[in-house]
Amino acid sequence: MSRRRVRATHWMHALAAVAVVGAATPAAAQNCTVNGAAGNCTVTRNISMPVQRTIRMTLSSTATALTPPLAAAYDAGFQDTNGPTITVQANSAWRVQISAAAANFTGTGALARANKPRADLRWGIAPAVPTTPLSATATTIGTGVATNGTVLNVVYRTIWSWALDTPGTYTLAITYTLITP
Repeated sequence: MSRRRVRATHWMHALAAVAVVGAATPAAAQNCTVNGAAGNCTVTRNISMPVQRTIRMTLSSTATALTPPLAAAYDAGFQDTNGPTITVQANSAWRVQISAAAANFTGTGALARANKPRADLRWGIAPAVPTTPLSATATTIGTGVATNGTVLNVVYRTIWSWALDTPGTYTLAITYTLITP
């Protein structure tokens, strides 16, 4: 194909594109005209913007090492440990829930207890005493309205028994869920 023909083809495509764009102009366009001496012309347009519910939850850490029990913890029957700090940002109402799907901690080690129940881990939001047993049912630990950063400080209480809680490493997966109603 000659250069002249290629240029002509490009021009035809360009003219066709201008014609299509011109045809797409809305039929109900608003106009403004000033004739003669000084003046002004104003056209007002409405715009719209959908805003969806947006929520964010940030945990200060991905894991919490519970405080190992010493004799005093066994004597008291429990040991408290600071858990993660949860920060919620939301443009609408929200709630945070806690749960654990497994019925028991996973114990590892030759002497580890195989059936330490999840209910041996209690939770609370500081400064409250952690007295609510962890369960499989998602339980609300905090609620709020639109916020730039509400902080929930989780505190755990592990129940310890001289007779039942043998040496080993105990692990339990805990789920935190952020919900917007």
